[in-house]
Amino acid sequence: PILWVAEYKLAEYIDGSSVAVCLTQAITDWTLAFFLMTISVFFVVPFVTLVVLYGIIARNLVSNRAAMLRARPTKPELSLKARKQVVLMLGAVVLSFFVCLLPFRVLTLWIILSTDQTLHDLGLVRYYSLLYFCRIMLYLNSAMNPILYNLMSTKFRRGFKRLCQDAGRLLLELVTLGSRKENSSRGRRGTLSLGMGT
Repeated sequence: PILWVAEYKLAEYIDGSSVAVCLTQAITDWTLAFFLMTISVFFVVPFVTLVVLYGIIARNLVSNRAAMLRARPTKPELSLKARKQVVLMLGAVVLSFFVCLLPFRVLTLWIILSTDQTLHDLGLVRYYSLLYFCRIMLYLNSAMNPILYNLMSTKFRRGFKRLCQDAGRLLLELVTLGSRKENSSRGRRGTLSLGMGT
């Protein structure tokens, strides 16, 4: 549907020259509905889903005392501390999703609903500063989860460290195996050339 929403036209650049632009403004009711639906599907629905599901998980983690006693019958306070840490991590994941994606969605909605004059009055430098900030926040969301897990989970840190060590060992084995094969083939070639020379 974005192809039917987009409008290709010539516009006046800052220096007065004419440039081709592709605009996606919500001029009709159906285009406005399309963009609102897109924002809802890709921001509101995932956010509400995260809040509801992580809320259920958090409630079960904190309120289920019997499971805590089964996990660590001798030291239930350690189990409670670990569960609270998981709840805190889940909250941080939801918060980072919201904080990182909200600026881009708000900017998108503002650009679509505003007039050409409003965007022109904003100025090119401020417009691109806003756009780049929102894009960086959007991309940062993709990188935040591993960082949060690393900061907040000792199990994740241990697992990640083990993964890096295993990958390092595997890489070392591949390099060593490759150099052995290379040395072995050189030795065969040397033997072959010696045999042919006699």
